Amino acid sequence: MCHIIIMPKHIPQNELDAVLRAVGQFPEGVSVKDISMVMEQLLPRRTLQRRLGQLVDQKKLVRTGKGRGTRYIKIVRGSLIATLPVLKIEAHAEVYIPIPTSPPESSQRSKMSSSVS
Repeated sequence: MCHIIIMPKHIPQNELDAVLRAVGQFPEGVSVKDISMVMEQLLPRRTLQRRLGQLVDQKKLVRTGKGRGTRYIKIVRGSLIATLPVLKIEAHAEVYIPIPTSPPESSQRSKMSSSVS
């Protein structure tokens, strides 16, 4: 019986550093396509996606969005280097406040007069 041990492939640190530098050029966030265009060394798209995923797992990048809308933002010393876009929502509502109604004065007087007699 033969046992096969599969070792994870060693990823060169300089590859990860190059990806971080590329993402850092875009403080507002960047897509995989734009990262690959500014990278010093050419990486296949799927390899680049794996490296980005690894950097997200290491908390060096933040991933926002999904699919083609996915963007990566570099984290520096525990905080984002970019200000994330603020979602502005306007709310319009009509508020109805019930106005307490008191019984007409005539009914109050009649209650008072009947209780006094």
